Amino acid sequence: MIGDALYSLAMGQTAITDLIGDRLYAVMLPQGLKTFPAAAYRINHDKPNYSFDGNKYDYVFTDLFAYGHLEGDGYNDCVSVWNALRYSLEGQTGTFGSIAVTDIRYMDSGNEDFIDNLKLFTKQLELRISFINNN
Repeated sequence: MIGDALYSLAMGQTAITDLIGDRLYAVMLPQGLKTFPAAAYRINHDKPNYSFDGNKYDYVFTDLFAYGHLEGDGYNDCVSVWNALRYSLEGQTGTFGSIAVTDIRYMDSGNEDFIDNLKLFTKQLELRISFINNN
């Protein structure tokens, strides 16, 4: 649910799609992916935080991972995607089915890594997505 909303919000931002096209994947990159840069996201906590008064406001923490391949402009691609994800998604809102995203906030993050066997640079971005579940 919230993953679909995040995907829709991201794919609606030209700063993101100009860099990765539709290469934003749930949880991990597809095995054998050859086209970079790319990104993946995972929902860290998908349990409701409803109060006892029936309030349907909720939030989840989400990690996004930007990837750039060593054979391209790897590190720079990775950082460019990370910046596009952060600055294009922060503050976004929208309704996607029964989910109304009310806010997206950047959480202090930005860990970088290099996955040697895949020759990939990666940088992690954590967002807090606030939403209302109208279901």
